[in-house]
Formats: sequence, structure tokens, C-alpha cells
Amino acid sequence: MKQTELLHAVEKLPEPVDFKKEVEERKALEVQFASISPPPFIGTPPTAPPPDDPIFRILMKFEPRPQISEKPDEIKGYAGASGVVTGTARIARTLEEADKIKPGEILVAISTVCSWTPLFSSISAVVTDNGGILCHGAIVAREYGIPAVVGTAVATHVIQDGQQIEVNGNTGIVRILS
Repeated sequence: MKQTELLHAVEKLPEPVDFKKEVEERKALEVQFASISPPPFIGTPPTAPPPDDPIFRILMKFEPRPQISEKPDEIKGYAGASGVVTGTARIARTLEEADKIKPGEILVAISTVCSWTPLFSSISAVVTDNGGILCHGAIVAREYGIPAVVGTAVATHVIQDGQQIEVNGNTGIVRILS
């Protein structure tokens, strides 16, 4: 709720305040915005660093850009947390969609945030479109000891709900098996 709405509710304490309409409108907006992938940047595209930029060279030693796979059944990303798991992929673009994930299945999401953390105790691996080795999904996967491949850019578009996939958190490669 907004501060002005809270103040209005407090001022009207003797009378019941009904926020059902606002709640429904905001839920609809949340669903609408959950289906939109954020742009990689806002405004003018950043220029590439000079090819011999020393800082860029150092950063790329730790987190080189994933290459696009030549194989149609393979997706490349960053190796976010080590381990290899094969299982059923479940696409969840919102936390509400994550309710359908059964224990042992693989979460495939645009990204994850703090509110997704309890889910990590029941999944066997995580794959995300966005992020790097220090993103939420990668850090929490390491804490829970499950493999993660992050920053694939395409996982939620290429992987179908229910497909069998192999997540290799050691190499940053996801293989679509069926």
C-alpha cells in the first residue's frame, strides 16, 4: 500500500476501509508485468569497452560471456553453482506459477529474488534467463548445494514446461533431453 492509502485508512479507523478493488487491480498489474522481460539496458546502448581494456580483461577471466550454443538442444549460460542434475523442467515466470513445482523438479525462471528462497529447499536445480555468478539464484543455489545455470537469456523461451533437461552447473550448459 502507498503511504497516502495507509494514512487514509488510519484516519477512517472507526469505519471499515475496503481495499479489495485496489488489491485486485494491483494483482492484475503484477500478472501483466511478470510476462514482460526487462530490456538489457535503458536509453542509448552502452559502447563496448576497448578490446585491450585491462579491467574488462580481468572481469572476463572470472565471468566470461556465455557463447551461443551450436547445438539446438543445448543452452549456455554462466555456471552459477556446481553439480549436474537431470530432471523435469518447470517454467515459473512468477512466484505464483512456482506453486506447481513438485519436489525434485528443476526451476526455470526469468530470475529469482528473496521471496523465492524457500522454494530452493525442494527443487533439484535452477536455470535463469538473467543473472551472473553473483545473482540471487546462483548464491542461494550454492547455499542449498544444488546446480545452477544462470544468465542464459533464453531458457524460459526455449525450454518447455515438463521437458526432461540436464543442468550442468560445472560447465554452465543445459541440455534438453526430451
